[in-house]
Amino acid sequence: MKHTDGVRWGIIGAGGISTRFAGVLAGEQGMALSAVYNRHIDRAESLAARFEGCRAVDDLDALLSMDEIRAVYIGLTNDRHLPAALRAMEAGKAVLCEKPMALSAADARTMADCAAKNGVLLMEAMWTRFLPVIRRVKGWVEEGRIGAVRLAEASFCFYSEFDPKSRLYVKEMGGGALYDVGVYAVELITGLLGRPDRVNCALHVGPSGVDDLSVVNLIYDNGAIGTATSGIMASAPAAAALRGERGSIEIPRDFYRADRAALYDGKGRLIEECTDSFEDGFIYQIRHFAGLLREGRLQSDIMPLSDSVDCAAIFDTALLGARWPSPLCY
Repeated sequence: MKHTDGVRWGIIGAGGISTRFAGVLAGEQGMALSAVYNRHIDRAESLAARFEGCRAVDDLDALLSMDEIRAVYIGLTNDRHLPAALRAMEAGKAVLCEKPMALSAADARTMADCAAKNGVLLMEAMWTRFLPVIRRVKGWVEEGRIGAVRLAEASFCFYSEFDPKSRLYVKEMGGGALYDVGVYAVELITGLLGRPDRVNCALHVGPSGVDDLSVVNLIYDNGAIGTATSGIMASAPAAAALRGERGSIEIPRDFYRADRAALYDGKGRLIEECTDSFEDGFIYQIRHFAGLLREGRLQSDIMPLSDSVDCAAIFDTALLGARWPSPLCY
């Protein structure tokens, strides 16, 4: 069924990421925020008060029972994504779930199966994939502008002082470098090169049992290698690059919010640049998701559920020593 009306949203969680999402949503035509849920009502009220007609609730069922809400955004800590998404989809709501969508391939597949069973749209909120610059980089690769890709590199590392109570360092909350920022690097590479044929990794585990520095190698039978580096105990430039047989592509800064990419030939000469400016890159995934919902589609072609399941399986391999490919991969 196609819909042409506006999309009314509910937000599950009232932390920083939900606040950012709500602010971007409010500025988009055809979107409205109906309700915010948080188990601490004062936090829900603080966020909801910024938007006209938005209710604050501390009962998730109260939000999910609102008929006007067609989509929910889940901005909870990583460990709470699965139960919240399942409840929302079982209530018939489309779900945009913050990354990483799930903490294991089994959980990701459970979510995908629930979406299919209930006939609802589910998508991981990997906003980087929807940025115009990243879409152009993908176009360059698919057009063969640098020939066969041999090496893809993405690094996202920052320094965070160790705090055993912080979500970054609590294992039970899905803490660690891979889940927090490694997901950007891995899903950038898989979005450009596809699902790897083999995976290996090196990681350092800190005192609270989470990885604070990780290097994941994605190995392809066609000869390409992807290297995704993530860390929460040391800073490094968040750059990305692809090296091909006939040239290279550079995203020189902050690839996860890329506003510039450059295409070079085999001799290092600049051939083409792509630039884009935006107030907040969340807007592109919001528009894409709303478009899917209006068209009655159940999956994104840019961020398909198979990629989310694969990413979770890659993390299983890195963190749990699970075998790759996972039997739960698509």
